[in-house]
Amino acid sequence: MTSITSRLLWAATIIVILFFGITGFTLDRFYQENAEDAQRNRLLGYFYEMINAIEFSQQGQLAQPRLLPEVRFAIPNSGLYAQITLNDGQIIWTSDSAQEMSIPFKYGLSRGTQEFGTTKDTQGIEYIYYSFGISWDETTPIPKGYTFTVVESAETLHAEIAAFRRGLWGSLAGVALLLLLVQAAILRWGLQPLRQVTDEMKQIESGEKPALAGNYPLEIRRLTDDLNTLLHSHQENLKRNRTAMGDLAHSLKTPLALLRSNAESDSTDPALQQAVHNQVERMSQIIEYQLQRATTAGRSAFAAAIEVEPLLTKILSSLDKVYRDKQVHLRRQIGPGVVFHGDRDDLMEIIGNLADNAYKWCGKQVMVSIRNINPEATRPGLSIAIEDDGPGIPKEQVEQVLQRGIRMDERVSGHGIGMAIVNDICSAYGGTMKISSGRLGGNRVEIVLPGA
Repeated sequence: MTSITSRLLWAATIIVILFFGITGFTLDRFYQENAEDAQRNRLLGYFYEMINAIEFSQQGQLAQPRLLPEVRFAIPNSGLYAQITLNDGQIIWTSDSAQEMSIPFKYGLSRGTQEFGTTKDTQGIEYIYYSFGISWDETTPIPKGYTFTVVESAETLHAEIAAFRRGLWGSLAGVALLLLLVQAAILRWGLQPLRQVTDEMKQIESGEKPALAGNYPLEIRRLTDDLNTLLHSHQENLKRNRTAMGDLAHSLKTPLALLRSNAESDSTDPALQQAVHNQVERMSQIIEYQLQRATTAGRSAFAAAIEVEPLLTKILSSLDKVYRDKQVHLRRQIGPGVVFHGDRDDLMEIIGNLADNAYKWCGKQVMVSIRNINPEATRPGLSIAIEDDGPGIPKEQVEQVLQRGIRMDERVSGHGIGMAIVNDICSAYGGTMKISSGRLGGNRVEIVLPGA
């Protein structure tokens, strides 16, 4: 069972059956007990009315009741019967309705003893009876013990219970079916956003749509946002790879043309050899840069959190060793628990290239400040600021350094591929890169990478 709708409907069906089954059984038992109590009370009422209607003579003889409490006592085979017997079994009086009946009436009950129960006649027909033992007033000359019995056919009770059960179970079945239909409609309406996601994903697979564009409820909005981020990341990676390959091909044209020209020359001029060496070095830098662009991971909705402080310590320790002769005075500001949600190599490239440029161009001082943006968020952003006391990049060339999409062979000379790589990685994460004058006198480069 792989369908969510089927699972929920089966679960709802089982719950509805159990609920209405227990409810129906409880109501059935309750009604049956009430119906049986009502019949007992009815028989008890007949008994008291019979007692009031019957008279005894001074000789202890029973006088025929002049007014019976229920007309059915006078109708043969009416379903309501009565009999009075002495405790020795002698029949004193039988209602007209029981004259031709073979009902086993009770007798022999002592004074004050009452008995409710069921009995059957010789044909197996069931009856409900009430018997009560009395004795005529002992001050009379002839006190005797009698048993009064009132009997009613159980068919009426069974018919009432059967009719109630038909109505009860029919109603419960109808209500249960209605609830299941309503549940199915609610499920269909409630799961519509998931079907919409499926339909949009099919359109994305077929190239009809670039991303999920529906207005989804809060419960699945995070899922759709993450899918859109993943799709955007995939599209950006493809675009970045295509751009990198195109730039690589374009950038290598000029160096290759010069190498071809020099290779066709027979000259052994040292200047020519230096030119060849320069072009080879330039091609090596171009290939390194384009490969780095192609392998940039970029923003991902599923990247794990990376602790920044250990990585920063490792990079700065290495740079302290490389530029030991400069005796750089380093100041760093980073709070505990600062994290980066992205690729570890991308973060190393950003911090490594910016810090390397700062160490390379500084006089004696470098400052590094790193903090999380909106740290209480699930995936906070990251701010990296590195400044030095060096000469800095001339203002007229800052815009060219920050320009995105510019090829490696068009970058500002003297700043290598470091700034280009950082700018491209920043772009892949949807961030910003800003170059300004720092408090130390040189450049201040600030990278802001947004959170999710």
